[in-house]
Amino acid sequence: MLIYSAVSFLKLRIRVRESVWDSENIYICDRISTPFILGIIKPKIYIPYGLDDQTESYILAHEKHHLKRLDHVIKLLSFA
Repeated sequence: MLIYSAVSFLKLRIRVRESVWDSENIYICDRISTPFILGIIKPKIYIPYGLDDQTESYILAHEKHHLKRLDHVIKLLSFA
């Protein structure tokens, strides 16, 4: 599972390496279809390209709430 996770993480990093910085820790990427948080120490929010303003604001509120609750850290600990 460790190897699978490492490979999946690397593939995801390659996919988002061409993302565009929007603001704060938010990046827009046209190679993803769903929003997510990537990273532990300096987590970044990645959102798909082409969202309307209202949808984007809802998604960002949702993802920021995940960051506030440290869900990205809890997920890693649960996996371990």
